[in-house]
Amino acid sequence: MRLHLSVSVVLAVMLLPTIVGAQYMGPVEMIGALEPERTGPTVRALKTQNALHVQANQQLPAAYDFPSVNLNVAFDGNSHLLTAEGMRTLRTVAVALKDPKMRGQSFQVAAHVFIEGSGGAQFPLPARRAQSVVDHLVAFYGLQRANLTPVGYGATKPVNVSDPYSPANTRIEFINLSGL
Repeated sequence: MRLHLSVSVVLAVMLLPTIVGAQYMGPVEMIGALEPERTGPTVRALKTQNALHVQANQQLPAAYDFPSVNLNVAFDGNSHLLTAEGMRTLRTVAVALKDPKMRGQSFQVAAHVFIEGSGGAQFPLPARRAQSVVDHLVAFYGLQRANLTPVGYGATKPVNVSDPYSPANTRIEFINLSGL
């Protein structure tokens, strides 16, 4: 009886929704958002991307519309160390990325960080955060490192353009690069 309860509790915690801005996103919604579209022509055509020299380990041009999700992954202050809340968010991500629908797909793990002031000394922070997320997903959930490319974007692509100080601009974005 006790073992059955523990397994139920673990499954319930694994399927807790992840907070994304004011919305909740569980693994099922995350998979839907990350699945590549299978209908009609898209700007993700392999020949077009190769002609423009798009690479997974670099910032992607804004013109491309890759399936993605923005998540509020909590870190300890101005560091790359994940908090317990951040680790819970990544548990939900791991459940989604281990789903058979996501098998064999590659993702860019893009860290966006609002940097107050000039930010020159803090600019490596987004790259360290992206690497920390990848390391956590590989170490704790067995995801393939080759399918997760960490990239630091810094403050170059804010979600809330009208308020650069908005907490929504500090986030981790998972971008499905299966078309590359």
